[in-house]
Amino acid sequence: MMETDIEQLRKADWVGVEKEVVHKLRMLRAAVDNLEPNELNNKIATDLFIPALAKLGQFCMMIELDESPSRRN
Repeated sequence: MMETDIEQLRKADWVGVEKEVVHKLRMLRAAVDNLEPNELNNKIATDLFIPALAKLGQFCMMIELDESPSRRN
């Protein structure tokens, strides 16, 4: 019997994914905090950091789960 997409999602290493994402965000923030304003760093920000944050923002907008207490039951 073939696994469904839902079964695959349930078996995903969610803890590992969460740790990796948080780790990458912390690394990104530390890198940005330490960047000096100059031409190379502006290019890095424009070509790498800003597009990465835009994609994260798009993902967050796609995942709109209602976590209000009345909806959890």
